[in-house]
Amino acid sequence: MKKILLSVVAVMLAVFSVSFSASALTVSPSKIELKGDPGEVVKGEFELLNEQKNTITLYASYENFEASGEDGSPNFVAGDYGLATWIKAQDSITLKPGEYKKIPFTITVPENADAGGHFAAIFWGTQPPAASGETSVSIGAKTGILVLLTVSGEVKEGGSLLEFYTKDNQRFFNFLPVDFYYRFQNGGGDRLKPVGTVKIKNTFWITTDEFDANKTSGNVLPNSTRRFLTTWEGISKEDSGVAVLEPEKTAEESGFIGRYFERVSYQWDHFAMGMYTAKLGLTYGNDATIVGDSFVFFVLPWQLIIVMAFIIIIAFFVLRFAIRKYNRWIISQAIGVNRRLRK
Repeated sequence: MKKILLSVVAVMLAVFSVSFSASALTVSPSKIELKGDPGEVVKGEFELLNEQKNTITLYASYENFEASGEDGSPNFVAGDYGLATWIKAQDSITLKPGEYKKIPFTITVPENADAGGHFAAIFWGTQPPAASGETSVSIGAKTGILVLLTVSGEVKEGGSLLEFYTKDNQRFFNFLPVDFYYRFQNGGGDRLKPVGTVKIKNTFWITTDEFDANKTSGNVLPNSTRRFLTTWEGISKEDSGVAVLEPEKTAEESGFIGRYFERVSYQWDHFAMGMYTAKLGLTYGNDATIVGDSFVFFVLPWQLIIVMAFIIIIAFFVLRFAIRKYNRWIISQAIGVNRRLRK
């Protein structure tokens, strides 16, 4: 029993050590997009950086990947076919502490390769890959780079915008930012990268803001749907000097009054009020096909409106009192002058 416990502890320490080691390895860039013809040898390059304090030896392995869900996360699958078998890099590399190296690789595209998109990953880990015909049971963390290859030829393109709305399907907001999402479907044979902007138009149809609809330059893989998120932030906190509100912060932490005026201050520095139209415009594919959608939403900063209304009411009564007092003074002065004239 004691030996079993010691073995379990040793395995846990080994796993922790490997995970920590891999977390200190940086691969740059994280994604490479390439094009090639059937029969061509395509070349690429990336960098590995060892950020930890000891020397490590890393081993290369290859896997294909496909879309997983709608958030853009890759689902890695067997690397014994397709692009994963076309890629060749050095089998292993040793990096000293703080050392980085440029790693070249090649992709030998078969003569009979299907036109369109092919997707794989080059992984680097502390455990050597299993030999041919063997099953690897070693545990270890690894990091890698995504390789997206387009093989030239006739490829069917089929993209469509399925949906565009606010993140939580709201139409009424009392302060910025407002989060949007859109869902883009790719029914073609190669990856598509929708490019475009979201324009915000106010009640008078004047454009008040415009921002990138695909800041991460995300791709939609063939036969999949991807959900993109984007945000209308208004004036940035760097410009306004006001910290962004933390929704999870409770009233007890700053008090109800403090929290209320904190929100009023934020609404004033990120001012938006009234009816707005969000207009999405995207282009995609080799023919720069255009798709788009729009919808109306409202921003009603009621905390700020209450404070402004209160200030206006106070100003009205103060001004009214001042005018009445001034009128009395004018009348008293006129009466005094009239009395002096009579004397």
